[in-house]
Amino acid sequence: MANLPMLWQSSSRKEAMDLLQTLWPALDGAGRDLLSAAITAGPPDELMAGLEPAELTISRDRRIFDRIAVLGRVQNPPLTPTLKAELLRLRELYPDWRSPPGEQAHFAIWQESRFGPGTKYGINDLIALDNNGLLDALVHESEDREGLLDAWRQLAASDGDRVLLVLEMLTSLETHGRSDIWRYGLWGLRDNTKAGSAERLLALLSNVPDALFSLPDFSQPAAEIIQAISSASDKSDLADQFWRQFDRTLAAAGQDPSNKAESGQTDWVGFAINCSMGYLAQGFFAALFGRDLKIGAGIPSDMINRLDTLMGTSRLEHRPARVIASARLSYLNAVDPLWVERVLLPGFSWKDEEESQALWQGFGWHARLDPELWSAIRSGFLDLFSPQRLERLGGFRRNLAQLLMLAGVEFGIEELPRDAVRAAIRAMPEDMRRDAADWITTYLEQAKGEAVEATDKDGRQSKVDIVWRTRVEPWLKRVWPSDPALRAPGISEQLAAAAIATEKAFPDALALVSTFFARGEGYYVFHQLASSDHPEQHPRETMVLIEKLIDPTSLNWANTDLRAILDRASEAAPELVDDAAFRQWDQRLKSLGG
Repeated sequence: MANLPMLWQSSSRKEAMDLLQTLWPALDGAGRDLLSAAITAGPPDELMAGLEPAELTISRDRRIFDRIAVLGRVQNPPLTPTLKAELLRLRELYPDWRSPPGEQAHFAIWQESRFGPGTKYGINDLIALDNNGLLDALVHESEDREGLLDAWRQLAASDGDRVLLVLEMLTSLETHGRSDIWRYGLWGLRDNTKAGSAERLLALLSNVPDALFSLPDFSQPAAEIIQAISSASDKSDLADQFWRQFDRTLAAAGQDPSNKAESGQTDWVGFAINCSMGYLAQGFFAALFGRDLKIGAGIPSDMINRLDTLMGTSRLEHRPARVIASARLSYLNAVDPLWVERVLLPGFSWKDEEESQALWQGFGWHARLDPELWSAIRSGFLDLFSPQRLERLGGFRRNLAQLLMLAGVEFGIEELPRDAVRAAIRAMPEDMRRDAADWITTYLEQAKGEAVEATDKDGRQSKVDIVWRTRVEPWLKRVWPSDPALRAPGISEQLAAAAIATEKAFPDALALVSTFFARGEGYYVFHQLASSDHPEQHPRETMVLIEKLIDPTSLNWANTDLRAILDRASEAAPELVDDAAFRQWDQRLKSLGG
């Protein structure tokens, strides 16, 4: 699906966007998952040929962003967790990207005519002014000021050197100008940071008096500047100046009430990446990553006190910084587990419900897990799985559901008490259990086709069968609940796909996962079966899978995958044509013209 030209070519953009919005509500869960995977995979390489590497990445990301934004406007059904996570990633990378309103988003180019400007000063008017005239308009013009400031921001994004010069002139004025001049100017400069501009930006910030710097209208865009030029922190000639302005901005952000979320905040990650404390945290960790620290090296001595201040352990204004740190928990624990234990881990313990909810959301955003980190967070992680807490996790539930599977399969089932894990799976909403089952399928598919690693009485085993028998099968037997009320077609399809991923172990795998089945459409499973060798190698088990998983009444069109499966299975085992189940499916398919 990802290679369909219509989905990505500019010439068919309008038709593709219209089709996406029409198709989205008509798809079942598996169909939306397939479309989500196709969109996040991005356009095919041949469509992007000829672009420079930097331009290629931006162009690919923009095409993905536009299509997710169009689907997001459908609302019912909502975006899948895969699309939500991708949209969040893109918004973090490109915070100024916006989808045009209404039908404009369906077109590559949109042209409108307007009568009368929204402001006396568009960007071309500002360009035409000399620097003194530009400064005078910014300081004294009040009519249609919002339009003027927007044009000023556009000018900063397109001609950063000139806007830097005008802001440097502004520092020489006794009043230093209105704060909104700085706010919009710095916003534009954030979008136009380039080699050589960091030094001038840092010098500009250093010349702003404390009275102005402490205002949120100034400290917020200043924090964004700090994030944008964080690479300057590792340049010896700029490092001292960078960290002085970082500390100054951090002090101002600590007094900015907008860093405190309203009670009942549900999207802590979204809040954190869009406030000044979050910008500073992102800038700090970018600088820290630039140090190329080794495992166990510890937080450098010149940064540890600053990091403690940034975290502000119990201060609500600093919680966004702790959310950003939680998204880097695996890295931080590898570098300095003692610091993590002292500063971050207490917040994951559920002693403070709101703090833990925020930090677990941050962790779920970029969830990574290794045995050492797992030992540190295991208790709080299992306590996360209550219906009320999971409800507030939103799209990050997918990552955490899959981490639970990873912990049991990779780190050993003895690491997790059976009853606690079963309770966790029962607490998951249906879509989250489907995500957990999807991880099992993906895990097995990654092992499929790898080199043979062992032999037994049945002969050589493939890697995927070894993984099934030694890891996945014991885990599912131990923890997956068999409650009839928890069974659902989407989950059943994922578990069936896990069995299909095996090779010689398919009969045993099917015998286990079929105990969790609920009948449904299963068209995704038809495709998986048709792509496998099971119709020839395990014809009877193939028919058992179809019989137990698929509701015959759901088959209302001539499915070519099913016809291929039936023909291949009956050729491998001719006696199947006398089997009642086989005849039922064969006749049903023939009645539909297949």
